[in-house]
Amino acid sequence: MTCDEARKYLDAYFDDELDLKSSLAVEDHLAHCEACATSHRQLIALRQEAIAAARYAPSAALVQNLRAGLERREPSVPGRLPLLRSAAGLKIWAAAASVALAVVLFWRVAPWLGAGLTQQRLAREVTAAHVRSLMADHLTDIGSSEQHTVKPWFQGKLDFSFSVRDWASDGFSLVGGRLEYIDDTNAAALVYRSGKHVVNLIIWPARSSGGDGTARKSTERGFTAYSWTETGMNYWLVSDLADAELLRFVHLIQSESRSKM
Repeated sequence: MTCDEARKYLDAYFDDELDLKSSLAVEDHLAHCEACATSHRQLIALRQEAIAAARYAPSAALVQNLRAGLERREPSVPGRLPLLRSAAGLKIWAAAASVALAVVLFWRVAPWLGAGLTQQRLAREVTAAHVRSLMADHLTDIGSSEQHTVKPWFQGKLDFSFSVRDWASDGFSLVGGRLEYIDDTNAAALVYRSGKHVVNLIIWPARSSGGDGTARKSTERGFTAYSWTETGMNYWLVSDLADAELLRFVHLIQSESRSKM
């Protein structure tokens, strides 16, 4: 893909509107072209700044200006109603109230909007990692069904620890593991097979200690992912496996993790 082609697709890629093939082509171009990658980072920074700016309450000066505009009256003219009691005045009141309401609503909704965008971005990253593992003949860095072989392999490569288990008796056979890079952080990917389906369990440290373990479903380009945060770690399970089977695997992993708490 050339730079001209990448720039043509960049906005659609940023808004997650491309098909899988085009999205991966743009992603590959961004990995090798600093100029286009810079343009993409500028789009991300602009969105983050807009979200961050909306997390703060309106300043006292803004509130005062809105109040002054709402309370302003025309000079008294014989035979003419004050502005606030006239038809024109009512329109101004309505317009000003709409602006004020929009400001308040955006301030209230922005945190949820930001969380939704973060979830969408992570779903895109995790799904791309899953697809790359299938397409690039790089499913594992360490191939083994032995949990006591896979877990030690990660030691010294990551600065966090996690459990590794083979769930073959439940229909999810451990294949191995590999290193990933998700959300600007080193991550571990544990690879399983269920029949002909590959399942990636990607784990990395959470940025905050919150998280009640509730699994959230995401769909991205035909793949399903379940994600949850628990004990300071992010867990993302992604596959083209049937939804019910993938959710069953989520419950198996969570039950194992909570039994050790």
